[in-house]
Amino acid sequence: MADDDMYFAVFMCKESKPRPYSIGVRDADGHSYTILRQDACMSEAVQGAGLPATRLKHGTAITVDAADTTDIVIITYKFKASLADD
Repeated sequence: MADDDMYFAVFMCKESKPRPYSIGVRDADGHSYTILRQDACMSEAVQGAGLPATRLKHGTAITVDAADTTDIVIITYKFKASLADD
């Protein structure tokens, strides 16, 4: 794995009442790491958060902590900085 590979979460959210939410990553041992924390959704906006792959070598799941009044649609992917073989 290259040092400059990244994991990204791209998402949109909608809420009926402004509430804080966070997005994070959980590892195989059950530890969670927050990668983004917001006070409320940005209306009609696509947002993103990223973390270097070297910091998430054992990440197994994306976590979302939000109120029942918040809907979040999220896509996660790994971005390879280089397609060339080293």
